Amino acid sequence: MTNQRKALRDLLARTELAHLPRRIADRQARPPYVLVVTDRTGADVTAVPRGAATGRTTVVIGPDDEIERNAPGGWSQPRFQRRAEDSWHHNAVAVAEEVTRALHRVDATLLLVAGDVRAVQLLRDGLPGAVRRTVTLRQVPGGRQPDGSAAARAEAVAKAVQAYAAELSADLLKRFLDLRGPGGAAVEGADATLAALAAGRVDTLLVVDDPADERVAWFGEGVVARLDGAPPLTSGRLAVVAIRAALLSDADVHIVTATEAEEIAEGIGALTRFR
Repeated sequence: MTNQRKALRDLLARTELAHLPRRIADRQARPPYVLVVTDRTGADVTAVPRGAATGRTTVVIGPDDEIERNAPGGWSQPRFQRRAEDSWHHNAVAVAEEVTRALHRVDATLLLVAGDVRAVQLLRDGLPGAVRRTVTLRQVPGGRQPDGSAAARAEAVAKAVQAYAAELSADLLKRFLDLRGPGGAAVEGADATLAALAAGRVDTLLVVDDPADERVAWFGEGVVARLDGAPPLTSGRLAVVAIRAALLSDADVHIVTATEAEEIAEGIGALTRFR
């Protein structure tokens, strides 16, 4: 089970069913990310978990302190410059190692970077290839030293996180639309989606949370979810019952907007684990 799915399963255990869609939507709007504010001596690396507003900051102090290229002229000048460049590189490696750990710790694919231009470039170059291929890297303003940029950087970070969440949602919806249809790895509509949930086929449930939607589904012991029922089964809003069924089967859940739901039959569908 992935970290995301385990967290959702834990959410089911401690949240009233009626509140699940809102709680999941809130988490969805705040994807995990790592913020790095770096200079040539080290960095402040903040790892923010999914759904959180703040995170833990680790201060990285590079192993080398000879960072200035200013040195006496003459024959020794190139040697001083090389030593400074080597120090910057060594410090950037230490920062890249902590960034890699932080990304893994909060299961993030968004990396926000601020600071000295040269240090940022060295950090990019120092990241492992696998990290560079899997993360989305965005630049935000400001430097590591107190320069009055903290407020502007916080605003830029909030906008970057919001934009990234929207991109993830759009990418998921596009994947769903590409895979739906006869024989495809996606289903849509209440009947087909609940049938896939009951069969344990759902990998990711896509559903709109509309409080005005009065459709009802049923669940109970030995019954994951179905559209008709009677006591001793329990009834609930279709969206909530479907979400419960998805979480119990260790599937992901994605809350779509009303606009996105117009692309999905009856506002509910799923990417499946097998055709």
